[in-house]
Amino acid sequence: VPFLLQDTATRLAITEKGYQILGDHLMGIQIGNEPDLYQRHQHFTTYGPSNYFQDFGTYVQDMVNANLPGQNLLVGPNLAYADWSTEQVWDTGFVSVYSQNLALLSVENYPTDNCAAQFNTGGTIQDPQAIFPNFLSHTAQYSGHSIIQKFLNSTNFAMQNGKRLYMMETNTGSCGGFAGISDAFGSALWGLDYAFQMASNNFGGAMIHVGGQNVFYN
Repeated sequence: VPFLLQDTATRLAITEKGYQILGDHLMGIQIGNEPDLYQRHQHFTTYGPSNYFQDFGTYVQDMVNANLPGQNLLVGPNLAYADWSTEQVWDTGFVSVYSQNLALLSVENYPTDNCAAQFNTGGTIQDPQAIFPNFLSHTAQYSGHSIIQKFLNSTNFAMQNGKRLYMMETNTGSCGGFAGISDAFGSALWGLDYAFQMASNNFGGAMIHVGGQNVFYN
């Protein structure tokens, strides 16, 4: 359910249709996507953890007012871990206040990105073959072990609060991945190691991003 969409009726319709179509198969309703990037991407002049906390609460109340089912299936905060940390969201009281509404806690993260090459952002374009070794050992820069270190406090926090932390979106690189890495056998081995690293460190699950037909990891 996108917070960038300011039409409450459409937001509620997304939730209602999702529940009607999936029924008991619906695991969760993601509330906002990568809100820690809203300000950087100029969707809002200012937007911080307290704003997300308030917007989440507003949507909970909108669901109550509309008498929608699934009020206990919400998923947040869905951070990219770009401009905020998960701890900054936990410090707002997010989990304790919305505990009865939260089915899952979630984050989204990639070890690196290919945005400069894909979208001409002006950043440094990375050579896939030069960085590929960074994926190919248990403790390399882009290994699953390295990725999850910043979330270990949060997996413990989730367990202490009776919740599961999910890696809601991840893959070899954001902005569609890399030719020669994302479509190589080595990345399959990387993915297996990453999955086991998450499982052994109390992640409740993970979703591998596949995108559309124009991304290298699909």
